[in-house]
Amino acid sequence: MGLDLNTSVQIAGHFAWILAWLGFSWFTGEAVLGWLGHKDGREALQLPNEELRVFVSVCTGIAVQIPVLIGLALAGIFKTAFIGTAALAILMGAVLLKNNLRAYWPVTEAPVKNKATFWFELLPLILLISAWAIRPLGPSTGHDDISYHLPVARFYLEQGGLVVNEYLRYPLHTHNYNLLYSVALLRDGTTMAQWVHGASGYLVMLGTWGLARHWFGW
Repeated sequence: MGLDLNTSVQIAGHFAWILAWLGFSWFTGEAVLGWLGHKDGREALQLPNEELRVFVSVCTGIAVQIPVLIGLALAGIFKTAFIGTAALAILMGAVLLKNNLRAYWPVTEAPVKNKATFWFELLPLILLISAWAIRPLGPSTGHDDISYHLPVARFYLEQGGLVVNEYLRYPLHTHNYNLLYSVALLRDGTTMAQWVHGASGYLVMLGTWGLARHWFGW
């Protein structure tokens, strides 16, 4: 059965948002780590390849976002307007920090010795990412998702802060990452939240791949 126009537009909107979030996280992480290298006055943050650079940058960007979200939630102002204002403030701060980044955080790129092996390893990654993009288009069916992860995230959003829901299993559970799911639930449905969850796993996989390239010379 084909998708109607409205559903296709909604899916495209979800995908644009998740890419924007990953790009936002990457840009923020690049700025913070570049500033740290500049502050030290030395090239202390060298990485062996671009995969590890992206991995570290995105993780750093997410690490900046989570304390901000926790602060909003603890203050009881976990609302769309305040979340958007905080995101804009983070972006403006990242722009101010991002000066002469490449000079202070260079990448020592190792040459790919065997291109056939490289593409052989890349193909499964492409297939896995495709599966990650398609699966969340349907309703969430995972036990953990429907028993506490998504209900907790939705409850935080509805209450505008960190509030204990004593009727849920694990009423206090991983506030940090569940707040990211809460932000994702600002969009209709659970697709965005599932993509945020899946993106985390693929981010770890990207870092592992970068380490493997460095260690084995791929």
